[in-house]
Amino acid sequence: MFLFEGKRINIDVPVTYMGVTYPNLRDPLTRKALRVSEVPDPVYPDPKLYFWTENEDGTINITPKPEEMVKAAALQDAKNQRVADVLSIQVTTLAGNTFDGDEQSQGRMARAVVAMESTDVIPWVLSDSSVKLVNQAELKEALKLSGQKMTEIWVKVYE
Repeated sequence: MFLFEGKRINIDVPVTYMGVTYPNLRDPLTRKALRVSEVPDPVYPDPKLYFWTENEDGTINITPKPEEMVKAAALQDAKNQRVADVLSIQVTTLAGNTFDGDEQSQGRMARAVVAMESTDVIPWVLSDSSVKLVNQAELKEALKLSGQKMTEIWVKVYE
């Protein structure tokens, strides 16, 4: 970061000083002649924990966020992660077939299990997009495994 006359500047744009316009200040000798200072970029605080504002001289003002705001944000982050985790559930049955186990897939499995007879076999699209013939017992197993996995994910937010 560069400072000119106590203010942060962009060295890649034209600068006028004492009636002279410089196309940019990339040249170190020009910067030295104009007393442009290079200082380290500020280290910005974690925006989840602090509010901050930047001053013209490149310094920053930091204010901690209230604890309840930090906790609420952390809970929301955990809930967002939970949604992503549930969407990515996959389970493998004893027969070796891997099923998508997200909430929508669980609903489809539940409807199929309820509508099927124990001897029925239906085509099912597995998580790798292959189609296999599955029976009611295997769908019920996949549904149970998916529900268990979702329960593990769901309660993790509150532990």
